[in-house]
Amino acid sequence: MVLLSRILGDRPNRIANIVAGTTMTAVQVLSLMVKTPALYYIFFSVIEIASTSAIVWYAWKWRSDERAPSSKIESLRSASVAR
Repeated sequence: MVLLSRILGDRPNRIANIVAGTTMTAVQVLSLMVKTPALYYIFFSVIEIASTSAIVWYAWKWRSDERAPSSKIESLRSASVAR
């Protein structure tokens, strides 16, 4: 996902993050319901579910005019080089 986040454009990146995050969240929630999990598995599952849910929420709220900080820095560098 890190590689795709760097390669894809804004819209495909947003869609990929929503799909991957939703899928991973659903898989993790379902894995908790298969049988009684160990306590450590529940602990790390809660962390993963919270993380992937935050990714989906952030991607859903992401406006197309927002740019990553690294993109802003790169555009500033290219503007200063062009001078």
